[in-house]
Amino acid sequence: MLVYMNNLHGRDHEHIYGSGAFFDLDLTGRQAAMLPTIGAGQTCIVASCENKTEGKSGMVVFKTYIFEREAELKSEVDGVSCRVLFGTLDGTVKMSKDIACEDRRFEPFFNKDGNFRRPSVRCWPPAG
Repeated sequence: MLVYMNNLHGRDHEHIYGSGAFFDLDLTGRQAAMLPTIGAGQTCIVASCENKTEGKSGMVVFKTYIFEREAELKSEVDGVSCRVLFGTLDGTVKMSKDIACEDRRFEPFFNKDGNFRRPSVRCWPPAG
């Protein structure tokens, strides 16, 4: 099973949380229930849009990480803490969104219309 994460708002996790940080989840609200368990060695693919185009057009960067650990840390937003995922970068692929939505490796990121799916975390294949 792979974990697919979209970072369409272009958060620079390493800048915010330190070396190896690749994704964060809020501790409250909808994100608090996402990815309740993750084990060391889990493969995670994070999609980010270049130039913060929010997935409407342009280039998408897919970074594959091997998960190592998580930590609860304060974010750059006052009074907000997050569950931060850390790991080792295992590869990077950059391509246009139009091509990416047709690529089987990245299919779980997109709906049938070629738009990014929500929520921001998906496991594939789905359990069950």
